[in-house]
Formats: sequence, structure tokens, C-alpha cells
Amino acid sequence: MDSNGGWIKVHRGIRDSWIWDFSNPKMALAWLDLLMMMNHKDKKIMVDSEPLLVKRGSRYTSITKLAERWKVTRVTARKWLESFQKDGMVSTRLYRHGTLITVEKYSVYQDEVSEGYTDPYPPDYPPNYPPDYTSHYPQEKNDIRMNKNEEEVKGSLASLSSSLVSYLNQKTGSQYKSDRSTERLIEKLVESGHTEAEIKTVIDKKVAEWIGSDKMRAFLRPRTLFGDKFETYLSAPEPLQVEQQRKSAEDKAKLMMRKVKAQEDLDGVLLDIKSIEDSPEGIRGHPEQFNALMDVKIELEGQIDAIERRLEGS
Repeated sequence: MDSNGGWIKVHRGIRDSWIWDFSNPKMALAWLDLLMMMNHKDKKIMVDSEPLLVKRGSRYTSITKLAERWKVTRVTARKWLESFQKDGMVSTRLYRHGTLITVEKYSVYQDEVSEGYTDPYPPDYPPNYPPDYTSHYPQEKNDIRMNKNEEEVKGSLASLSSSLVSYLNQKTGSQYKSDRSTERLIEKLVESGHTEAEIKTVIDKKVAEWIGSDKMRAFLRPRTLFGDKFETYLSAPEPLQVEQQRKSAEDKAKLMMRKVKAQEDLDGVLLDIKSIEDSPEGIRGHPEQFNALMDVKIELEGQIDAIERRLEGS
């Protein structure tokens, strides 16, 4: 859904809300941006290899993307979103690679006003910022919805934790289990805006660095990799052997490209040679051109042979 088109309604009562703070205007801008990001009609997208219906007034994104949009850190973006959620302005649902954000009461404020419509809220009621959110919904239904969302989040986190531990086991030959303590570590990382790909990057880095050390191999475990030093591990340069492997792959790719180019040139030279041979005058009619083409042919064949030897040794 293109969130750049159309327009949204903003009530003047927003100026009476706690969010309208000139000492911290970026939070208000972030809220307005969030409103404009919301889908204005239902749309299905693929999330975690499954179709997800993103309803009107919702948007699937991530803390990382929000931080980039708002020019703040992921910690700040997450805190702002938590503030919106605590005040009942939004609800969220975590997935492996992102977060589904829903603006509460989106339709109440964004639907077109029909004839005879009576605003259920007083004129000074700040749009999408209910001061007492729970008072507008039966507490029992609200609790049921919150419990359901909590169960869904727990199920998603458990699945993600199990997948990551399985990935670690494959890399190290270990047999760690995804227990509740591991799930809490993963939950903390997800809440901080980290993605599954980033967590796997840390696993790959530390496996490459520690797998050959009897002393450090023991630290290739969930509580070490996903713990307090995660940010340090993520931002650290890749181990030398990983860089060497990548450089080797890049060099091999370059050699392959050179071989393809040399082979294309050789094919063209062979066609020119055949054309001379098949001409009425034959080779005797074009001796200089033929000899020059033969020299190029020999040179190209030598280049291809040298490249193939380098590829065999890489």
C-alpha cells in the first residue's frame, strides 16, 4: 500500500496531548508519521513465508526501519513506540522479522463523516490519544484481547528462539535446547530492534572466531551469544578467516568473469578465422589478417588456460 498518497485527519486537540511537546518535537513528528504510514485499506503481504492480512489502520514494519525514518536510535524508536502503546494509541504484534503496528480508533477519526453523524467524543478529545483508554472498552474484553496477543507473541518468540538455537547447533554440532531463559534473551533482542538475520550474523562471526579454540568453543552457547555483549559482537569486524573466505569467493568470481570474457573473445576470433578459410581467396588471399588472428587466438587460449589453473588451485 502506498502510504505517500492521500491525506489523514488530525484534530486540533492534539495540541493538548502530552505528545505535543516543543522540547521534544520529534516524538510528535514520529506519531504523525506513524499515522500517515498506516494502510488506508486492507492488504495481504507475505510475513515469515505466510500471508498476513494487514488491515486498515495497521502497518507491518520494524523498529530498525522506524529508527531510520525518524533519524533516531533503535532504543529511542522502541521507547517512543512503547509510550504510544502504554497510552492506548497503538497495539503491536511481534513477528520474526518485524512488528505489526495498529493505530487504535483509526476508523473513528479517519472515516468520512456522514450526514447526521454525532461525534461520540467531546471536541477537545485528542485524536488517537485516549487519556483513559480502558474506560472506552469493557475491561473483560480488553483483558481477553491482551491475553490473546501475549500468547501469540510468546508463540512467535518461542518459534524464533527454537529456530536460532537449531541454527547454532548446526554450526557447532551442539545440542542446546530452546528453554525459557533463551526465549527471554531473544525477546530482549527483538524488543531492541534486532532482526533474525543480525542474530545469525553474531552466531556466524563467533563460530568462525571461536570454533577452533578449545577454550573459547565452550562459549558458543545461547546465554553468551545472545546476552549483554550481543551489540559488541554484532559491531565487531568479521574474523580474519571469514574475510579471507569472502575475498577468495570474490576473487574466484572475478576470475570466472575474466574467463567468460576471454572465451567470448576467442569464439569471435575463431569465427573470423573460419570466415577467412571459407572465403574464395582463402588464407592465401588474406595472409596478414589470418596471421594476426592466429596470434590473438594463441594469446586468448593461453589466458583461458592460466585462469583455469588458478581456479583449480583456489
